[in-house]
Amino acid sequence: AETGYLNIIYAPKELCFVIVDPAVPGCSRSKYATALTAAVAYARMIGEAALPEESGGFKLHKSKRSKTGYRGVSYQSRVGPGGGRLLSKPWMATLYSDGKNNNLGRYPTAEQ
Repeated sequence: AETGYLNIIYAPKELCFVIVDPAVPGCSRSKYATALTAAVAYARMIGEAALPEESGGFKLHKSKRSKTGYRGVSYQSRVGPGGGRLLSKPWMATLYSDGKNNNLGRYPTAEQ
């Protein structure tokens, strides 16, 4: 299936996305829940910043310290005991204001 990302494919037997680039040894061993997380990992492997800077007319704040690539965005694919259930909206946005974290909601993609 077409993912829209360079060298990222969906592996239906494994229910995940993988990176396929013969120039990057061992990259296909990693499995990713979304095409975006695979694309971000691939961009970091090859040293490119492939994250969008804007979405829906809003500026997205990038972060080199965040695993997601964006400030205030975290990723949690499953919730619950024993591995839990797979979340349809695994991306969570938070905003730190007035000394506390405020949950802004869960979304299907990091950019949303």
